[in-house]
Amino acid sequence: MSDRDKFLKKVLKSDGDISGLIENAGEYQSDKEIVTAACKKDGFSLNYAHNSLQDDEEVVRAAAEEDGWAAMKFCSDRLKKDRDFVLEIVKKSGDALKEAHKSFRSDKEIVLAAVLQYGDAFDLADESLKTDKDIIKAYEEFEEEDDDFFSQFDD
Repeated sequence: MSDRDKFLKKVLKSDGDISGLIENAGEYQSDKEIVTAACKKDGFSLNYAHNSLQDDEEVVRAAAEEDGWAAMKFCSDRLKKDRDFVLEIVKKSGDALKEAHKSFRSDKEIVLAAVLQYGDAFDLADESLKTDKDIIKAYEEFEEEDDDFFSQFDD
């Protein structure tokens, strides 16, 4: 078994600090299969991937499945500015809006998707959208669900 295959096996079997493995992976930081496997287990691993993989939609999507915020934080500037890509990610992880290009904070569809998934994304919205009835409704619905969830723990 090659050293590369041994390293991939280690990543696949690890339940610990996957990003730490990738941080110290040297040449394997540019190995798409290894980095994708690591990102599926720990989205923060994208931080240590080679720049070319931080610009690879497949790799970044793998990271986003585990941690959308980290995926958006560590992906390339090109992807942070790609409207369709940002929309896809914030639909799964609304807090990713924090790391997307700032121009999307005034994009109603993106903000609405983010707020529906993560109510606190409302705070990131451009002031012009904080009075939008659809955004407000989504925020209120999220807050109601949040209140309902936590009320089960009240005495």
